[in-house]
Amino acid sequence: MIKIIFTFILLSVLLYLSESKFANFLPHSNNDCSDGNPYGIGYSIQLNICISAISSNLFLKLGNSNNSSSSSSSSSNDDNDNLLIVEQYEGGECSQENPTTTSYFKLDSNKNTCITTPYFQELNSTTSPPILYSKVVISDIPIFPKNSIVFGQFEQQCISNNLLYSYSFSNGLKLIEDSANNITDTYICSKNRPALQYCIAGKCIIKKIEEKCIGTTDLKISAFCQN
Repeated sequence: MIKIIFTFILLSVLLYLSESKFANFLPHSNNDCSDGNPYGIGYSIQLNICISAISSNLFLKLGNSNNSSSSSSSSSNDDNDNLLIVEQYEGGECSQENPTTTSYFKLDSNKNTCITTPYFQELNSTTSPPILYSKVVISDIPIFPKNSIVFGQFEQQCISNNLLYSYSFSNGLKLIEDSANNITDTYICSKNRPALQYCIAGKCIIKKIEEKCIGTTDLKISAFCQN
């Protein structure tokens, strides 16, 4: 009996992991995302759950432009789905009835598209040069841009399948905090450790970024360099 229960739990966990999908936003500087390797600020967000730790609450899901009912279904994962639906909420939990804004992005047959990056993250700075576009890729595991510093929130353990959302900065990406006083932040990987180079008028210090998987029992956060 115990063996049967254990097998059932294991199958349930595997089924949950196999059903998890992610919308990955890989940053590019041109509107067809053809400028080589991703560079800028990227995101990876699990579908079909309410994400409440970014600038506004988010709910991302797949839908089908030929079927209005599937376009509004939070559990749609059909191979024919050709839309990424992004619902944003200004306060409280995600209510399927009252999103503040809803955006629809058409996907190609490979579940990809190139879009103007949605407003996900509150930033008090601008990138140099500006990075305005993202290649969207739907996948079974999160995709982190190569050569980047990744900040992720995870469920229980800091492993890829448990990711809820992440945002990343390309190694060497400069953020301009105050152009008048020449204040900049640059995210770097120093000896494969994430760090922030903070500069005022050309005088810089390097701040280490905490890497440990820390948080509550249910939610963990971590930072790491993605090679």
